[in-house]
Amino acid sequence: MIKRFFSKLKNKIALFTGVAMLILAALITSTFSYITYRNGVRQIEDLEVRLMDNLDLLLISEVETAVSMLKGFNDKIISGELGYEEGTRLAADVLRELRFGEEGYFWADTKDGTNVVLPGSTGVEGFNRIDLVDSHGNEFIKDILNAGISGGGFAEYWFPKLGETEALPKRGYSLLFEPFGWVIGTGLYYDDIEEAVQAIRVQRQEDLRRTIVWVVTMALIIVLLGLGFAYYVGLKISNPISDLSNKTREVAGGNLSVEVESRLNDEVGDLSRSLANMIKKLQQIVMEISEGASNVVVASQQMSSASQIIADGATEQAASTEEIGTSMEEMVSSIMQNTDNANKADSVVNESEQSMAQLTEAFKETLEAMEQITSRITIIKEISTQTNLLALNAAVEAARAGDAGRGFSVVAGEVKKLSENTQRAANDISQLSKNSLAVAKHAWELLEKLIPEFQQTAILVKEISASSGEQRTGADMINAAVQSMVNVTNQNSASSEELASSSEELAAQAESLKDAVSFFKFKSS
Repeated sequence: MIKRFFSKLKNKIALFTGVAMLILAALITSTFSYITYRNGVRQIEDLEVRLMDNLDLLLISEVETAVSMLKGFNDKIISGELGYEEGTRLAADVLRELRFGEEGYFWADTKDGTNVVLPGSTGVEGFNRIDLVDSHGNEFIKDILNAGISGGGFAEYWFPKLGETEALPKRGYSLLFEPFGWVIGTGLYYDDIEEAVQAIRVQRQEDLRRTIVWVVTMALIIVLLGLGFAYYVGLKISNPISDLSNKTREVAGGNLSVEVESRLNDEVGDLSRSLANMIKKLQQIVMEISEGASNVVVASQQMSSASQIIADGATEQAASTEEIGTSMEEMVSSIMQNTDNANKADSVVNESEQSMAQLTEAFKETLEAMEQITSRITIIKEISTQTNLLALNAAVEAARAGDAGRGFSVVAGEVKKLSENTQRAANDISQLSKNSLAVAKHAWELLEKLIPEFQQTAILVKEISASSGEQRTGADMINAAVQSMVNVTNQNSASSEELASSSEELAAQAESLKDAVSFFKFKSS
């Protein structure tokens, strides 16, 4: 019940306003009561002071009145209308009966303290009471006489009331009436003053009570009026807010066709206009989201199809790339083998070049040796010719010697035969040497032609070896690139498949978004 009560803004406003006004009324009432009470106390204190002052004035006035009355009797005595004794007796009788207030009376004593008039105590009249003391030991008669003789003054003492025996504090005023030699005095008891003050205090307290009752009543009336006004204001404030709350709940329920209108120019009006702008913006946003979701569904479907195509193409590309990679590996292997062969051929060519240089040198030495042999054979031929001539000469001489030279002739004949054979052999060897020299020269000429070609071949083999090395390096780089392309292609294929999956998921989320947006309703729907 309490929660339901506090759930209403108007009740909260009324309650809070009422409590605030009640607190304010309580503060005002308590403050006013306190001020009134303090003023009452201060007034009573001032009243006591004024009463004391008025009491003194009253006592003086009453004593002077009594003295005026005595002057009337004194005038009659002076005029001879009354004798002194009769005049003073009549004056004493009148003074004895003279009263003021309820208990105010007068007394008279001579300067020496002999009592002339004391109402209620006729047994005291005619007796001297100068030495009397009150219950507190004060010689009050002397004080009264001294005050009166000195031109009028006050005295405080303790003295019983008429008909009573208990002494009470009293304040008296006395004044000397010189023609009769009397000190006329009167007084009032302090309890009379206190009773008067108490009566006034009671009256003031009653006035204060009535004032507080009146203030509280008026405060309650103001609080009730304030509650009613607060409730009215709460309705004025809460009704538009409640209407906005209902429309906000409708918007929260998906109804964007709510119309919010407000002609107020306060914060509630600003809130209404802000809510209307928010609904318009929300309508635009929801429509844009709905259209965007539809576009996203279509785009995601297209992207899913394209991703699938890309994935298929990437798969085929991956397979082709793997085949290229395999071919590249085979080509790299062939290039490596060619490079090795080229390196071996380069080594062989280098060795062949060295061998060719040695062969050339050997040919050169052989040619020189054959030339020397030819020259030596010529010498042998000349020696053979000379030997043949010597043999002829020896034969001639042997013939001349006859029988003595017959043995020498035989030797000469053998030497001749040997010289002829040697000459024939030298001729044959010379012919062979000439042929060999011709062949060697021809071979030398061919070798001289072959050496530059062989050197060019060696250069080409070296260039082929270097190119094969470069081809191997390039093939390795191409092979690495192909492998990277294979990896990239595989990654693209996987990414395309993931993209296709994400596109399908995006399409599903877009459908969910469309379903969520369909929660809102427009005027067109």
